[in-house]
Amino acid sequence: MEIDIELAELTTTFSEHVLDSTNAFELIVDDESKLAGLPESAVEVARDSAEKKGKPGWRFTLQGPSYTAVMTYLDDAAIREQVYRVYNKRATEGDFDNRQIIGSILALRDQKAKLLGYENFADLVLEDRMAKTTERARAFVRDLEQRSQEFFEAETRALARKISEASPLVVGVGKQAFYRQVEMPVEQAYAYTKEVMSFNASFADAQEGMCAFLEKRKPEWKGR
Repeated sequence: MEIDIELAELTTTFSEHVLDSTNAFELIVDDESKLAGLPESAVEVARDSAEKKGKPGWRFTLQGPSYTAVMTYLDDAAIREQVYRVYNKRATEGDFDNRQIIGSILALRDQKAKLLGYENFADLVLEDRMAKTTERARAFVRDLEQRSQEFFEAETRALARKISEASPLVVGVGKQAFYRQVEMPVEQAYAYTKEVMSFNASFADAQEGMCAFLEKRKPEWKGR
């Protein structure tokens, strides 16, 4: 089917643009004081990355480990904002601009669905999955929202208290505001850090931790 061939080419190009745009960015920090807040492991990785590129200082990229460390732990709000904005503008300009490709992909998917007798592409994709239809998928989300709302509100209130107690650093916009004002208090509340979980937790440790967590929460769920 010609539509499938064209879709395969477009989605491949889309992915390549995102990857190329991600790889094209680097931030070199030459002032060690600007690294305040970063775990030592993240500092070492950034230093090694710079050395491998033959550059002085510390090198940060949009790759997952580097980006997450900056957005989660770095005190410098200006750097966090810079990295955040670049990350969220990937593949939107220059040789890697995906905006027109997105429109073409959506149009072809809609065309394919209608040719096969479906109202939309979502119904086509869901037919051989548990939800079966778009409406059932939406109903599942609505039901999940209703069932989790009470717990969501309780945890939101708890997070708000932690945030006010933590006196978070002033931050800029968007994602980094979540990381600095919400995620760090969560780590404090549950006595864990992503760094520890990422580098030191074995499967057995994770399994033991999950069992302990569920045991702790059992009284809250009893009778529900």
